[in-house]
Amino acid sequence: MSIEKNLEIGGQRQLSGWTNLGFRDNKFNIILHEIPCDNEYLDMIYWSHVIEHIPPCFIDKILKKMYNKLRKGGCLRTVCPDLKEIVDAYINKDINKFNTYTWGSSPQYYKDMGVGGHFISKICTTHLYSPEDDENLLFSGEKKQIGSLSHIGGYDEDMLRIILKRAGFTKIERSDVGNMEPHKGKGQLCMNAYK
Repeated sequence: MSIEKNLEIGGQRQLSGWTNLGFRDNKFNIILHEIPCDNEYLDMIYWSHVIEHIPPCFIDKILKKMYNKLRKGGCLRTVCPDLKEIVDAYINKDINKFNTYTWGSSPQYYKDMGVGGHFISKICTTHLYSPEDDENLLFSGEKKQIGSLSHIGGYDEDMLRIILKRAGFTKIERSDVGNMEPHKGKGQLCMNAYK
């Protein structure tokens, strides 16, 4: 596989000058698979609304894998729902933010539980099974699929700074989401980490 110097992980877009390693299109799984390029090859890695779908026990390994693939001065751009904004909306009982901010969809059964249901669905969402659901599948004791996890974690700015530093990144900056981000709504956390 020929890979561009800019890599998007988890997206469904095909941006000019970028290689996309999306889950549904090419069955790439950042937990299980190696990024198909040499170390210190990439200029930029971009993943938007992916980290909150990954079990936290795998995050350090994945960030180190990304760090190794970036050239010196290369950038890892992480975009995810801002946990601080989600918590603030819950504390302030601001149901409007849960309905208008781009924090991911909530099944109706969470919405029916009011602001608390909205809140918990942004951190750990369980969906009924359908072929279009996320990759984090739930099975019963009989190995029968019973559901799918969507969000299985949440991050604020301090948390991202800690795990990015642990992976080796030295310059870490919060930034606006910018033009390439498909999630344009408020409530996004965007961090650029440089090798």
